[in-house]
Amino acid sequence: VKGLVSVVIPLREVCLVEKAENQASNPAVDKSVLLTTFRKTSFLFAQIQDREFVVDKISELLSRTRVPSVVSADSVSSRSNSSDSSNFSQCEEVTT
Repeated sequence: VKGLVSVVIPLREVCLVEKAENQASNPAVDKSVLLTTFRKTSFLFAQIQDREFVVDKISELLSRTRVPSVVSADSVSSRSNSSDSSNFSQCEEVTT
């Protein structure tokens, strides 16, 4: 139903964007992007042709909207490995 459905998810509601793992048992979810909101709602978008670009662009936009915040799975893993005591829990909203 290409072109008949539009989904709007405000960036201010998004706390995490990540590439979802491909599953051999379910090829319908190949090239997936998972968005998680502060309200713990998840959106899985599958068959994204340029998944790397989409994840990178959303991560870049999120980094411009709030500082500091968790914006991608890569930053979550790098933050959890650091010894900095200012780490934020996954999807924790930051207010200034």
